[in-house]
Amino acid sequence: MTGPFTGRAARDERGFTLIETILTLSILVVMLGIVFSAMRMGIRSWEKGEAVAEEASAARAVTSKLAKEAGSLYPYRDMVDGSEVVLFTGENTELGFVTVSQGLSGLPWGGGKWVYYSLRADVLTVREKTVPSAGVLKDEGGRLTELDSGVDRVSFEYMGAGGWENIWNADDKQALPASIRVNISFRDGRKPIMEQVNVGLTGDMRKDQITESLVK
Repeated sequence: MTGPFTGRAARDERGFTLIETILTLSILVVMLGIVFSAMRMGIRSWEKGEAVAEEASAARAVTSKLAKEAGSLYPYRDMVDGSEVVLFTGENTELGFVTVSQGLSGLPWGGGKWVYYSLRADVLTVREKTVPSAGVLKDEGGRLTELDSGVDRVSFEYMGAGGWENIWNADDKQALPASIRVNISFRDGRKPIMEQVNVGLTGDMRKDQITESLVK
């Protein structure tokens, strides 16, 4: 025999079980949302860190390349517009010189090359040519390589007897700078880079010996 209180208890028990199920599902949904949100944040943070590391690595690769080439800088002389000059361009936003660190594969002679660093529409580039070659100082021909597409500004400085200078004319000074400092700022949020590389001289001039001041 079932009394009124027994039926009410059964109904209460069934109602409590339903509420409990709903609450459990709600808590589970909230917990899953928190977990997935944390996972998304972790993945985004990891991807951002990877991107920053790759960008920093690319920027360091540029300065490493410059350091290697400047370390094997060769004071090469050639005829330009009827005058024999040292092939060295030392401007505040442009840098060019002959290096024997590595030749150019696929080109006629790989013993040395002219390298010319410049910024073109926010892209840091280097133009490479074998030497000797006609019109080596002209900003055309050879092989043009894009080094970094996120550069906002690049500048070069040259160490002389009186300190750092923004422009260096090797023929006027009859000397090469002791060091070159490159400053690179980026438009994609990366930290600016300032790197100092030492200039190394190898061998003699093309026709004449290096003067005492050039050797220094």
